[in-house]
Amino acid sequence: MVRRARPQWIRKYISAGLTGYERFAPLERLRLPPGNRLWVVAPHPDDESIGCGGLIRLWAQAGREARVVFLTAGERGAARARDGALGPEERAASAAATARQRRTEASAALDILGAHGTWLDGTDSALHQDEARLADRLAQLWRAAPPDLIAAPFPADRHPDHAAGARIVGTAAMAVQAGATPVLGYEVWSPAPVNAVLDITSVAARKWQAIAAHRSQVASTDYVAGARALNAFRAISSGQAGGETQTGEAQMGTTQAGTTQAGTTQAGQRRRGQC
Repeated sequence: MVRRARPQWIRKYISAGLTGYERFAPLERLRLPPGNRLWVVAPHPDDESIGCGGLIRLWAQAGREARVVFLTAGERGAARARDGALGPEERAASAAATARQRRTEASAALDILGAHGTWLDGTDSALHQDEARLADRLAQLWRAAPPDLIAAPFPADRHPDHAAGARIVGTAAMAVQAGATPVLGYEVWSPAPVNAVLDITSVAARKWQAIAAHRSQVASTDYVAGARALNAFRAISSGQAGGETQTGEAQMGTTQAGTTQAGTTQAGQRRRGQC
């Protein structure tokens, strides 16, 4: 009945879109690609743990180098820092205190995951104003320590800072001619039309601990429960045995060269039409 009620042009383009998606992005079970250095780009402290904490832990556990670069200190991540009733000096003081707290929390999370952190000085909630400058800073970091794998926010994430972060990564990668470097787009605020799922079951407990280490953020929003639910769904939808006991991080994998396979996938485990 619903199908008959939809106009013909809607049915046509929905069908065409799904057919194209199935051809372009079949769901794969991801394994860690070769290489030693992982660079994770996080617009705010906690994005790294929520979006790809499992990937970071697996990478570090394998004896490889995991680095996280934070584009902002998340200084507007407290209600007081956004309170319009406060004067400019009070808001600035609150933002500075929030930034200090979130840096401390992020350091604790990275210790849990086994990664090293680097901090840039982007403006929380206004990354679009800093894109060119931050892309240049990121490119400098990558020239000094070239990435073998990059993880960044999914470009269509509904948080403006996350979308800006993805653009910053793209600009920096082009500047250092990292065209053959695989890139994974991780989920935080928006489920993505993913084409790969990484089994993080063995390190899931570490991921939850890392998210919980961002105490100022989980105090108001249960990000641990959200990540657990999303990762359980991704495990089930990718066909991992064990249902809710399995945990998977979904990624949109790509390279500048246009391939959709960002890592090594298990032969024979392709699932078409899932996300």
